[in-house]
Amino acid sequence: MQPQVVSRILCVTALTAVVIMVCTTGSAAQTPSHSGSLYKDPAGAFTVSVPANWEAQREAGSPLVSFVNAKNQASISMGVIHGDKAITPTPDKELEMIQGQFSQNCPQAKIQKRGPTTLGGLNGAFLLVNCTNANGGLEVMKFAVASKPGLLLVLNSASPEPNYAALLPAFNSMEQSLRLLKGASAQADPSPAPAGHVNASAPMQSGSGIYRDPQGRYQLTVAEGWSAEPQAGSGALQLTSGPSWAMIMTGSGSVPSDVNHQVTQQIQAQFTGFQLLNEGDLQVNGHPSHGTTATGINPKGERVSVLVLSISAGSGHFLTVISSSPNDQAKTMNAAVMKMAQSIRFAGE
Repeated sequence: MQPQVVSRILCVTALTAVVIMVCTTGSAAQTPSHSGSLYKDPAGAFTVSVPANWEAQREAGSPLVSFVNAKNQASISMGVIHGDKAITPTPDKELEMIQGQFSQNCPQAKIQKRGPTTLGGLNGAFLLVNCTNANGGLEVMKFAVASKPGLLLVLNSASPEPNYAALLPAFNSMEQSLRLLKGASAQADPSPAPAGHVNASAPMQSGSGIYRDPQGRYQLTVAEGWSAEPQAGSGALQLTSGPSWAMIMTGSGSVPSDVNHQVTQQIQAQFTGFQLLNEGDLQVNGHPSHGTTATGINPKGERVSVLVLSISAGSGHFLTVISSSPNDQAKTMNAAVMKMAQSIRFAGE
């Protein structure tokens, strides 16, 4: 087996799908090959028939299980995500959020097909996408989502385009054999949060206090007038105040400036008249960071101010904050975003 190849495929999937998975080389726990056997999720959420030559990998802190075919550089991830029944997204809404990440994570993404599907016995929807990866190769990715109140079932697959046709029978076989177990449907809604805090799966209204990452990686204080809403399954956090918004995402890299430049370049590719205004190293609550401010016309034809802030969480892990606001509100909104960033506390602090 080739761990470096497997890690690349998992990172591609994590960057372009709403998936709770951190891209770290060799961090996934591996199990022996499942040669045409029935795999039962250790959490009791689902079963799936796994063809020969595919290996299961679990990422710590993620509800997803990935099955990897290292020879063909392919992976398929699946899992059950529980949340508040009142705010469970529809499959189409979840796919909209996935598609919304393409501009940042796969600017050349081309949707080949979309439509309804059935996943684990639930009605759902899917997207089939071609994406050019960081090495210039073409990847074929499928994102399938099904839901019912309190439960989101996700399945994401990825493979190099030249290998896709040969792998399609295996992808289809695993997708069609996916079955929910009774334990997955019976799990109760999360308990109410303590006073002064909020359930991480529900939208946080303005002035409601501290947001705690459901995976325990960080917490922050939400500024007055802003709302916070976790993006189901992705580990990302959406912050909103009127026409302004900010997104907090996890990632990996070597130094803050490299992480920041990569994200900024992805954004620049989507803008017209993109202009860098300022950038430099700084400390964010004692952590090495790199910030960039810019302006340009976004894909909606609006001139906005952009702030990109990459914060080192240690051991090659990063939080990146991306914000957008109308130019005439930039000073106030950027100050609010920086204040929230300065309030971030990582696990163990």
